[in-house]
Amino acid sequence: MLEILGLILFGVALLLAGLALGRLEKALSRKKKRKGDGFDPGPLIRRVNEDWNIVYKDRNGERTSRNISVKALYGDTYPKYAEAYCHLRREVRHFNLYNVMTATDVESGLPVPVTYHLLNWLDRKELRRDDGRITDLDHPLNIETVSGETWNFTLQGVIVLDGVPHARGRGTRARSDVHRQWTGNKTFTPDTCATVTDGATGEVRDTEQDIGNFFRGFLRR
Repeated sequence: MLEILGLILFGVALLLAGLALGRLEKALSRKKKRKGDGFDPGPLIRRVNEDWNIVYKDRNGERTSRNISVKALYGDTYPKYAEAYCHLRREVRHFNLYNVMTATDVESGLPVPVTYHLLNWLDRKELRRDDGRITDLDHPLNIETVSGETWNFTLQGVIVLDGVPHARGRGTRARSDVHRQWTGNKTFTPDTCATVTDGATGEVRDTEQDIGNFFRGFLRR
């Protein structure tokens, strides 16, 4: 009888030891993941330099407000993780963007859409920077490209890269025998445009030099 009782107690002790070991392994795994060791956030989408104030919900549902300095975005077709220095924990962490309840851009005070529209938001923020090269606006243009496309285009900003003005905005390409109708973000440079018609004045530019000067003119507005 004593031998059976001893075997039972030994089995219970082994079971408890196994459960304790399992909990320890899970805790170590969580700690390892939090520190980023061996954690794969997916493909790099973009390196950035952004400061956000976020409300973050952890795996236990606890919410904390913290300032983070975002250095990189990872995911597939859109960002899913942000690699950032957490000023609250004083270490670099990978933040699951699905767990970011709210995010505010420290520089502008604007809310940050942290998932599907984040990349577009970052592009628009770049256009808003007032550094003498970029302007933010909404100006209607009609553009005929050298490849024969026709675009109804809303110019949202101009940026000069390597001396070449890039007109950025959103437009709709007209349907033709060759092209289907399409709407989305688009960037034009003077060498890609055959003609540019100002939707506000009706004036037409049809040389690369005139189109380039036209685009640059928006930098002074």
